Amino acid sequence: MIIIILEKITKTCQEKLKENLVTKRNLDVDNDDDDDDLSSDNEVLQIIFTIASLLITHYDQLSFENKQILASFYSSLIWIEQNHSNNELCQLAHELSIAFITYGAIKEESTKTKSSLLIEELNNERDLREETFQNALTCLYDSSIPIRAHGLILFRRLIEQNDKETLDKIQNDNIKLFQRFQEHLYADDSYEYLAAINVFSVLTNQFTDKILPLLCNEYINKNRKLEDKLKVGEILVKICRSLGDMSIKYSSLLINTFLNASKQTDDDMYRASALSNLGQLCTVLKYSLSKDLSEILIALKSYLSISESSNVRRASILVCELLCQSLEQSTWLTIFGNELLSFYQLINYLYKNDKDDIVCLHAQIALEALNKICQDYLQPSIILEKKIRILS
Repeated sequence: MIIIILEKITKTCQEKLKENLVTKRNLDVDNDDDDDDLSSDNEVLQIIFTIASLLITHYDQLSFENKQILASFYSSLIWIEQNHSNNELCQLAHELSIAFITYGAIKEESTKTKSSLLIEELNNERDLREETFQNALTCLYDSSIPIRAHGLILFRRLIEQNDKETLDKIQNDNIKLFQRFQEHLYADDSYEYLAAINVFSVLTNQFTDKILPLLCNEYINKNRKLEDKLKVGEILVKICRSLGDMSIKYSSLLINTFLNASKQTDDDMYRASALSNLGQLCTVLKYSLSKDLSEILIALKSYLSISESSNVRRASILVCELLCQSLEQSTWLTIFGNELLSFYQLINYLYKNDKDDIVCLHAQIALEALNKICQDYLQPSIILEKKIRILS
């Protein structure tokens, strides 16, 4: 059945192409019947494109013979893109041709950029999804933005799989791979930029000292789009969780990064995200927060006391809640010290007087966690047990 569909696609596409061109050349005056025929032909081509797109999406399920037949459709797509009179069909052919040369590895949405894309003809036997170092390197130096981004995705997968050749090349840096990855951080296209960020995130385990400051600088880069910076923030939190206790070494760097981001006044959503990330970081660092806790509490009190946007205030009280829930009884008093009373009074005031229901809810949860810690400290549980020995 698949073979029949594929053969029909190629044959029908070529026939409709010839008919459309002949009709276009012979049209000297407007003719309703001819217009109807052209409209019908365009609809047929759109249906063909839809079927071809579905087949590419399920490329792994096709047999080798079917893949060869599908590959023969690529030349027709290029011809449509360059010669067809309908601009919409030309654009569809352009997007579908990119999916063809990557065998569905790059989706159509990734091609919607303002940059003009230069797509080179590739050998039909070449599968860009093949996860090899040489294939990833070739894609990385391609002139097309989607292909370069796909090369970065391949490198990420190879690093995640601990591919020996890839890690050796990056370690030795003979071909300046690390520098090449870093160049993609300056890409204007979000698809390419985020692919580079993901490469650095998986490299963190091997090159933490080198990469973590780089990602922190990207997070506070004011020239970046909001969605890009939010994604970098998520990756930083993910890295902290993967490092576990080792993240203590970088606690000051990460805390200062999120605090600096929370002080920027240009975007409340970005500030709230930075505070939320700070709260997640606190749950990882726990007792190692002692040296930076005073600075964190000063910032939180400032955001909660003065007139701030609702998003920033909600994120601030969320950090307080996560602090109360993450710290244990044995470390709580040691870390907070003299700050405990003022911190408790602030949360209690917000719980009783704040007009924002969400702030009140987070304050209530923080108070419950704080009360439990204090109660356990003042009234430790007594284990009632008695040993009974039987003398023989």
